[in-house]
Amino acid sequence: MSTPKFVNTKMEIVKEIGTETGGIVIIYLVTPESILKEFYIATFDDRFMEVVWGLGDTPEEALKDAEMKWDRMKDEDEQDSSDNPFTEALKKLTEEKEGKKLTKEQLSEMCKKIEKTAKSENGEETVICHFTEHNRVWVDAKDLDWLADDLEDSTAKKLRDIMKYSTDFWGGFYYYDFATEG
Repeated sequence: MSTPKFVNTKMEIVKEIGTETGGIVIIYLVTPESILKEFYIATFDDRFMEVVWGLGDTPEEALKDAEMKWDRMKDEDEQDSSDNPFTEALKKLTEEKEGKKLTKEQLSEMCKKIEKTAKSENGEETVICHFTEHNRVWVDAKDLDWLADDLEDSTAKKLRDIMKYSTDFWGGFYYYDFATEG
């Protein structure tokens, strides 16, 4: 029998959402320092204790998982499940996400700006954003982090904030489906 090995991880709060029930829903990005891919967890903090309720590949998936588990627990306790804080948080996150949906033109301008900053810093052309067919763009997470953290570029920080919980993440790239006109 092999001994289980612990994986070092980094946890970062992505979003805190206040609820009508008086508690706070917190979404964390969990980044293992291994070949495991990052994931999100959704917790509820009632000011006495914080408990993990859901997990998923996106913040929405983590909230939906938590919402389902909360409803199941309330059904077993024969209590009203209408006060599910995860339902409320999911609604708020969806509304906020829709409000932040960028068009191709907006994304293109942001990408040009951060790629210009990267070129002035390292003297080389750096492709950080790549537009594909089907209203999608991929953004290199490593370069975006470098610009946002090391160079403290405000455009890179804003783009990363949008990408962190509005996109798919796979293989070191954010994949974002941008809004279409009309």
